[in-house]
Amino acid sequence: MSNPSIERTTPGKLGSASHANVLLQTLLTVLPVLTAGLYLLGLTYHQGYLEAYGIDDSVFPLSSDKALFNGFFSLLVVSFPGILYMLGAIGAFVVLVMVVAVLSSTARVKAVVANARSWIEERRPDQPIVSPVANDLVDKGAALYGYATGLLLALVLPLVMAALSAKSGKEQAEKEIANFSAGKATSAQLFSPELPAPYTGKLVMCGEKYCAFWGSNGTIIIGHEGITKIITSKPALVGKSASAP
Repeated sequence: MSNPSIERTTPGKLGSASHANVLLQTLLTVLPVLTAGLYLLGLTYHQGYLEAYGIDDSVFPLSSDKALFNGFFSLLVVSFPGILYMLGAIGAFVVLVMVVAVLSSTARVKAVVANARSWIEERRPDQPIVSPVANDLVDKGAALYGYATGLLLALVLPLVMAALSAKSGKEQAEKEIANFSAGKATSAQLFSPELPAPYTGKLVMCGEKYCAFWGSNGTIIIGHEGITKIITSKPALVGKSASAP
């Protein structure tokens, strides 16, 4: 009768499996929070964009996939200046470190540092006073500060990012309006039996039931059943002759 084989697990395999489980748990925790954050940014970006045209966002409800896409785009737009500042700060820090390294190698700077160190050591008490109560209060204060800071960031940071996202959407709409007013954007001609004449303006958005157009007199919203046809025209190129040679 043959003995059953016994599979042995080495400590290395146990460590890698534990690391994979921790990584999986972290991903499962972070992904829902990240998805909710992107959805919030996309929704506020959409609201800010429509607000510039005077349109309520309930007229054009945003689907989840478009909200996530808008949220990702808004995150890039909002965080791009911060990324530039961070890169600039890193570059300035590297330059500062190099300058300090060059200056610290000189004899005069070494003498100043040695004098300052000896002055501090002379005035430092030999036996510092140690109080367990004070140390305990400092530890509890540091823990309380950490929890309060984390809670504040968890509450305030999403609100700040949402406000910046709404501002970014509004600025995008204002930029489109400026380009259209300057003749640099595609125009749309709307034919509808509900209008006395063809309407020429900017096609803002079309949803499942309505389409919104913006012109010099403001924004109009019309249902799909009231639209006969829409003709779009690209802006004329600057310096291009209207007639063929």
